Amino acid sequence: MKATNNITHNIMKSLIIIVSVFFIHISTVLAGNNTYSPSAASTVNNLIQSLAPANVETCDFNDAELNDADFSYLAPLVPSEADFNHTPVITYTMASLAPVIPSEADFNDADLENFNITSLAPITPVEADFND
Repeated sequence: MKATNNITHNIMKSLIIIVSVFFIHISTVLAGNNTYSPSAASTVNNLIQSLAPANVETCDFNDAELNDADFSYLAPLVPSEADFNHTPVITYTMASLAPVIPSEADFNDADLENFNITSLAPITPVEADFND
């Protein structure tokens, strides 16, 4: 009996908390909502009307003197002779385009017999010097 009372009390407490959160949410949504906001449809209609191109009611073609039979001025003109003097003549050979490879590798400067590999290890100084 005691277990069922605890379950009932827990359900009632949860229900009270859920209902109070719901009513607080509703009251904050409805509080002070006196401003007018236009609907999305009217906003979109105004936007479309402002972006639409304006058409002229009457169109006047008096300045267009176009002869219906004369389209010769629209034909492309072909030059009588080609002129290539403006381009410099550069000749490339395959040997000039290939990368340069040395004929022999020179390793004489690397004296590996007297080389100490421990000189490459990083060294931590004994004292810190902050004079830099």
